[in-house]
Amino acid sequence: MGEVLRAEAGLSWAEYEVHFRLRVAAERPLQMREIADQLLASPSGITRIADRLDRNGWITREIPPKNRRVVRVRLTDRGLSVLETADRTFAGDETQPPAIAPMIR
Repeated sequence: MGEVLRAEAGLSWAEYEVHFRLRVAAERPLQMREIADQLLASPSGITRIADRLDRNGWITREIPPKNRRVVRVRLTDRGLSVLETADRTFAGDETQPPAIAPMIR
């Protein structure tokens, strides 16, 4: 599935997971630390993923002026479009576990 996701949406599985969580958060930006905790990943690993997503224009980063140690991430319209492409990839995959299918349709 990872190869199909990369070919059709241009996302790795981990990048899809970040996109998905940002969509669930809706208008509330997530802190990089929150994303790392949710994905059980290292902060540096999430930073590397965010670097690529930011370069592609799929996310924006915000640093509050009063606490520059915090980095908040928000999905852009372009990122949402990529996520919708990925969702269609999953919707066409009959091997997808039924428990996940309703969440992305």
